[in-house]
Amino acid sequence: MLLFYTIIKAVIKHMKVFDFLIFNLMRLVLKSDNKLKIQSYIDIDKDKLFSKKIMRKANLIFVILGLTLSACYAQTVVVTDFTIAAGNSVPYIKTFENQWNDELEFAVYGWIRIPSWVNSEVQVFRLSANKDINSNTLGDRVLKSFVQDNKVMFETYDAQNYDPKVQHSYLNQGDSFGQWFFIYQGYNPKTTKTYGWVQNAAGKGQGGYSNQLARHTKSNFYQVIVGPNSGLKGSDKVEVKILWIQAGSGAYRENNFDTRDTNVVVVPIPSVKCPTVYSQCDYKGDSSSYCQSVPSVKIPVIKSVVIPDGFNKITVYNLENYKGKTVIFNKSVSCLDKFEFAFLEREGYITVIDNKESKKSKNALRSNRK
Repeated sequence: MLLFYTIIKAVIKHMKVFDFLIFNLMRLVLKSDNKLKIQSYIDIDKDKLFSKKIMRKANLIFVILGLTLSACYAQTVVVTDFTIAAGNSVPYIKTFENQWNDELEFAVYGWIRIPSWVNSEVQVFRLSANKDINSNTLGDRVLKSFVQDNKVMFETYDAQNYDPKVQHSYLNQGDSFGQWFFIYQGYNPKTTKTYGWVQNAAGKGQGGYSNQLARHTKSNFYQVIVGPNSGLKGSDKVEVKILWIQAGSGAYRENNFDTRDTNVVVVPIPSVKCPTVYSQCDYKGDSSSYCQSVPSVKIPVIKSVVIPDGFNKITVYNLENYKGKTVIFNKSVSCLDKFEFAFLEREGYITVIDNKESKKSKNALRSNRK
């Protein structure tokens, strides 16, 4: 039994990595009802900070392609650390020939994250048997997954009914924005069914079959497209941590999913008595806790914040004397440089106030101190 392994390296795009929030001088004032406020100056250039180009993190794609002449083994393609930004990035494409004895058993699985509510369709991946990448004919979606209306959607096709959109969807994400979760879609040529599974990092998941037959035709050519649909515009985005694309016997499954190499963990919030700020994400690095008023803090760059029970909020100003924009942290935040500001605001983690008149802002904020 002959097995060939081909390692393909390359595809490293160096892109400008963004910094999120830089906190300068900070002052703490402890409220009489044991609710803490932080008044500070923040160096924020909004136009630059929220630029789409800056928000895209460095793309690193490392592909491992294993080829075999036996149907007992599965061809595998791995894509990792790839940010899919609608209208803002070029999809990753890998083509290959059928070299596993016309085996039609396929699977695509891995870890993705949705930073915010996705309104328009944003494609995660598409395994196609057509050479035309934009083809909307049979075979253009041997397997396909996309995100829309807060759901992970799966599609395939049925050759006999000429229906390119045999569709099923799973797992309304609810308040799980910003968390990594596992997705799986597989095709079984014996039952002509596709199976989809979605599971969050805590292990809770759900799945099921497509509600129609999915009869596929043989092809000597396949390609996987990871990234947005052609011509799709907007700010919706999906992040791919890692994807495994397999073809061959054993690729299809309905349980015992392979979640390897995910590096996905549920970050616990540290148990602290007083509000605490950290220099690194996930509550790591240097930290400072404040139970009473202090004129400044020791952490010049804050990447995560813990607000324990008994305390209310942390308020940050980007100018002196209560001027400029105000950012109020209402909940603990595990990483300030991984989330979109709009997502944090919408989910209630922060409140952003654009203060045009510093005097009114100052009086309004002070009037809340009881």
